[in-house]
Amino acid sequence: MMRGMRARVLLLVAFASVAPAAVAGEGGARRADPPLENVSYVPADDPIVRRAFQTAGDAAAAGDAVKAVRALQGVVDAAPSAVVAVGEDAGQGGAFEGVRVVAHHRVFFLGAAVAAAYEAEYGARAAELLDRAVARLDRSALAEAFDRYAPTEAGRRAALLLTDLALERGDVDEALGWLDRLEDLLVAAPPDDALTQALARWRDARVAREARARASSPAAEARLRARLATLDPLARGSSLVGGSGDAAVRPADVRRTPRPVGWPT
Repeated sequence: MMRGMRARVLLLVAFASVAPAAVAGEGGARRADPPLENVSYVPADDPIVRRAFQTAGDAAAAGDAVKAVRALQGVVDAAPSAVVAVGEDAGQGGAFEGVRVVAHHRVFFLGAAVAAAYEAEYGARAAELLDRAVARLDRSALAEAFDRYAPTEAGRRAALLLTDLALERGDVDEALGWLDRLEDLLVAAPPDDALTQALARWRDARVAREARARASSPAAEARLRARLATLDPLARGSSLVGGSGDAAVRPADVRRTPRPVGWPT
């Protein structure tokens, strides 16, 4: 049984990259209190976080992409459980996000050169972590590969692999959770940057898996995949039902899955 499971995981890994199966606010305004249950809160104007983000931005502007990614990853490694307040500039006080997420999104936000430098600097480490996770059939280690090195190719493959494994277990909510996190990373890239074009295959792979997760039947999956490809990824409230003719997605095509209480957090 273990041999069969390992074979399935290795097969999923082989296709994980392509096969179907907000930047933190840094102003000094007063912020809402952090969640009570979070004891590792670090405000967005914490000197360490502020200096790291400022260093990254300045270095990227000066053409020193390596310095930029080292500053951002330094925050990820030094305070992996910390959160920062985000969204104040958009009038969304009280929203918090993990430092890891904010720093990794900023890697893509700063464009293709910074993303390439991040891959060169941390891609091998991420790949090693991914390989160990697959060899041990360790889902927690797969999650760590994404959490620590999401902007790398290996990190993104880990998210897709976790999605595939969740779908294999029938856990649609977990699968959609990984796909949402991957999408949040991908849309951080500037729309007119070369990085956005380079990430197209990852968006296609993500859309294919979301269609598989949400469709009520194989026939509906094809229609849903085409529909998802036309929706603005930033318009999370867009209805999946729509279209025209034979390609139209009907309400019965979309599988309804319950969300955990408090989703999203």
